[in-house]
Parts: sequence; structure tokens; C-alpha cells
Amino acid sequence: MHKVYIRTPAYNAQETLHRAVDSILNQTYTNFSYYLCENGSIDSGATRRIVEEYASLDSRIVPFFNKVNRVWHGNEEYLDLPHHVGDDDYYCELDADDEYLPTFIEEMLAFMDEYNLDIACCGSDFYSVANNNRLVGRRLLHSNLILEGREFADFFPNYHVFTRTSWGKLFKGRTLRNYITRHEEFQNYPVAYGGDTFVTLRAFRDAKRVGILARPLHKYYISPNSVSHTIHPQRVKCDQILHEDAIDYLGRFGGISPENQDFLYAVYLNALKDTLTVLLNATLPITEKLNGLIEMFTYKYTRQLGAWEQFGTYIGHPQLLHSRREFFLSIANWLLTLEEVPDEQVEGFCDVGEFVCASAEYADGWIVFQKLRVRFLINQRRADEACVKLCELEELLPLDVEVLEFREQLNQSTDGHLDKDGDVILA
Repeated sequence: MHKVYIRTPAYNAQETLHRAVDSILNQTYTNFSYYLCENGSIDSGATRRIVEEYASLDSRIVPFFNKVNRVWHGNEEYLDLPHHVGDDDYYCELDADDEYLPTFIEEMLAFMDEYNLDIACCGSDFYSVANNNRLVGRRLLHSNLILEGREFADFFPNYHVFTRTSWGKLFKGRTLRNYITRHEEFQNYPVAYGGDTFVTLRAFRDAKRVGILARPLHKYYISPNSVSHTIHPQRVKCDQILHEDAIDYLGRFGGISPENQDFLYAVYLNALKDTLTVLLNATLPITEKLNGLIEMFTYKYTRQLGAWEQFGTYIGHPQLLHSRREFFLSIANWLLTLEEVPDEQVEGFCDVGEFVCASAEYADGWIVFQKLRVRFLINQRRADEACVKLCELEELLPLDVEVLEFREQLNQSTDGHLDKDGDVILA
């Protein structure tokens, strides 16, 4: 009889943990070991007492207790569990606020046995906590999908959404050797956001056969307090890590097809939108928000996204071109609302502004940012650089009043026409 290992970390989960644990204890398949960790909660011991109570009632529960959230000193057995599951045993995860249907393990094992799978994924139903746990969405294929060999690349857009999370899956032990449990093991681990996707793709790399079961056996409860709705200093970097990781994943099958390239850009655009919403709504100084934007929009793959002429065409969604344009236009308009930008951020500010305006075909906006850059370079007494940028403007707007003034000021600066602080006199 197969042994299944299950893992749940619980942090301040006193309101939801009963639901999660009961969904495991009520499984129709009973040969499992349940690693349940009270993860350094600060709720006056409420979550700890729930873990202790369940552990005293059911010997299949192995309890762990962290002193500090996500600091695993003394609990390495819990952290390293995926690396110690037997090759032919099984592993799954469950968040402390979600639940599995009673037949989750039984149905997934049967599916894996029937198709000789290394990983099985099931569908999920999504419930909104803010709307009285109302069903608001479903992640589900219309029919079962079995992946092997080149099919991992050919059907990537069909199953990609199932690689984004570690829950809702049953892993055979031999697929977990690259399943990361320690962030410090990898220089580019997305600490702030997307760790599930990072580790799940590594498990998929090691799998010979993966199946997607067209059955919703998992319930996910959407909370406005989840990490996806909060900002973290490394949030922007995490989007970039995950995009590059997906490119690396597909690279193992040879060249990336135009369809997959197009799809990855669509996924990345959605990530940019989500992160931008979180960033701009965060209670942060404008300088920090601007730093985030500069990091996002000077990144090489963001630049490639903006230049991808057939965006959406290969995956049958040509409307994505309009969506990208409107997104970039919204960023340009937000930047133009700023009344003051520190000197150390001006060039990054202009880099982003010129790029998003060019991508959105917003010529008037591009000219505004180009003029701002020329004015800044003149004030910084960087005449050679200012001249290069000014020449671009003169080709477009030879009779523009500001452009003519810039040329006069540059000419004056070479003759020593500076103000008392050493800056070029601007009109």
C-alpha cells in the first residue's frame, strides 16, 4: 500500500486550520503521515493549541513548532521532508486555509497508477473570503491531459497554470530531488513571491510523465491578506526570476516555439500588471515606487515584451496588443503626474517614460520625457550627452520653441554662460 506524506505550515491560522486538517483526516485513503507545523504564530498560542490537540488525537499527525515564522532551526525534518520521501511513495502540500475533497488522495493515486505518472494535478475551485466564501472561479481542464517527452513543450500553454502552485498535486517521491526547501541553496530563489512556481517547475523537470485530472478536488480560499496582495522589496525581482525560469524550463526541449514565446510574454504582462497594482497601492514614498518602476521597465525581457510585434497572435489573442498598449500608456500617465523627481532618479524616470511611450505609440508623451532628459543633462553640465539627445528632437521638431531654446542654452554653456551655481541658465 502506497505511503503518502502531507505537509501543512500554519501561521496565525486559528480561523481556518480546523477546516484544512479535517479535510486530511477525512480522506478515504488512510495510509498517510501528516507533517503539521505551527509556524511561529503570534496569536497568543491559538494555532499551537490546535496543532497539539490534533496531534494528541491522531497518531498520523507529526507536529512541529517553530519559534519564529519560517525559521526552521530544530525543525529541519519538516523542511527537508520532500527530499526524504521514498522514490515510490508520494507527497503533497496543503495550505492552512484551504482543503481537499475527501477523495483527493484516492482519486489521484488511481489516476497515477492508471497512467504511470510521476506527478498528478487536479482542478481547483476558488472561493472569495471577502464575499462569504462564494465560489468565484475554477481552474479545470475539460478533459484529462497526459504529458510525456515533447508534449511538455507542445502543451505548455494548456497546463502552465497548474505549475504555478505546489498544492493540488500528488508527487511521486523520485520527482522531489530538485524540490527546493531551503532558499539559501539557490542564488535566484524568489523569496518574496512565486516560490511555489519555482519549486514545482523543478519537480516537472524531473518527471517523465505528468497528468492533469479533469476533476476539482481542491478548494482554494482567496484572502486579501495573502502575499500576492502585499508588496515586498523583492517582488519585482521575483517576477523576473520566474520568467527566466520558465524560459530555462522550456529550453530543455530545444528551441522555444513562437507560440510558447508569445504565451510567456502574456504571462509576464499579467505579472507586471499585478505587481504594478500592488506597488502603486502600497503605502510607500514616491521614490520607492519609482525605483520599482525603473527596475520593472529597464529589465531586458520587459523591453522585449514591448517590442514583440505579433503579441497575442500566436496564441490566438491579438487583443493583447491593445492590452499592452493601454498598460504602458497608464504608466506613462502616472509618471507624468509626478511634480518632482530626485536628481538621482531622473534618468531612470526618463528611461521608463520614453520606453512606455514608444511601446504605447504615444508620441507626445515620448517628446515630454525626451525634453525632460535634455533639460536635466544641460543642468548637469553634460553637454555632449545633451547634444546627442537634442539632435534627436531637432530632427522631429526643428522649429519647436523649447528645442530651439535648448540649442541656444547648449551653445551658451560652451561660452561660459552659467548661473552662479554652475548650472546652465534655463528659460
